[in-house]
Amino acid sequence: MTMKRVAILGSTGSIGVNALNVIREMPEALSVFGLSAHSNAALVAEQAKEFGARAVTMFDPKAAAELKTRVNGATKHLAPGVEGMCDLASHPDVDVVLTSVVGGVGFAPFSRRSARERSWRWRTRSRW
Repeated sequence: MTMKRVAILGSTGSIGVNALNVIREMPEALSVFGLSAHSNAALVAEQAKEFGARAVTMFDPKAAAELKTRVNGATKHLAPGVEGMCDLASHPDVDVVLTSVVGGVGFAPFSRRSARERSWRWRTRSRW
């Protein structure tokens, strides 16, 4: 089985925490590439350290600044807000994106990811 690299948007909520529980139980199949949350920088820092996340972002700019001090140098910090969530969701090293955020905030990262995948499929098909 090929290892799937997962980005979790909303890693501190119940869905995100449960997704991390699944990843914890399946280390041969799943790994955490990146994490994002609204404002719980302390929990995201713990999660990033435990799972070896390569990238993190926070929706709230103040929480993003706090997260930088908590996970200094060990993980790439993306821009706060929707921009960072979009960058994480569309990163080429991410295989699976779990979006568990409240409201329409999750639409932009989904849209960016979908656009990247459509572009990739078109380029791949055009080579045949």
